[in-house]
Amino acid sequence: MEENLRIIWEIVKKEFYQIRQDRRMLGISVAAPILQVLLLGYAATTDIRYSNMVICDEDRTEESRALIRRFTNVGVFHPAGECQRARCHRQVSGERKGSIALLIPRDFGSKVLARTTVQVQVILDGADANSANVLLSYATQIINSHSQALQAGVVPAFGRRSVGIVAPEPRVWFNPDLLSSNFMVPGSLPWCS
Repeated sequence: MEENLRIIWEIVKKEFYQIRQDRRMLGISVAAPILQVLLLGYAATTDIRYSNMVICDEDRTEESRALIRRFTNVGVFHPAGECQRARCHRQVSGERKGSIALLIPRDFGSKVLARTTVQVQVILDGADANSANVLLSYATQIINSHSQALQAGVVPAFGRRSVGIVAPEPRVWFNPDLLSSNFMVPGSLPWCS
């Protein structure tokens, strides 16, 4: 242990001697860590603050509107219009009208009030797998918190009735294994972009 400390001390002394000999090294030694902190801390962020969402509400009941309000109240998802079920995946992946689509089935409200599990579908643009994973995580958290609020009976629209749960079932289209090479390689080729 003492030998290791002696070696480290000798290396530290050598580095200070080197900095004293070459003044430019001092500037680089101070500026490089500051630049790294600024660039990696603030410029290379994975936070998503604004994501357009297209909505397919086939139920159009107070129960479905309560779920949509959950999405729009968090400040991440902003409604970019409505879509038909058959066109939602095209509006997200092809036409780029939104980076996420929320599909609420026709019997959503009746199943929630009947205390049965109901599935909603979330379609994501998987061109950027990292953003898609973050948005999927946000969507899953929103759906889970809405389901828990329904179970606890605290959703104001429903009063104190006992209701069913909403169960998210994530499915990834076009890159089901979430392999980064599936979007990085074509994205780096100029004729594929």
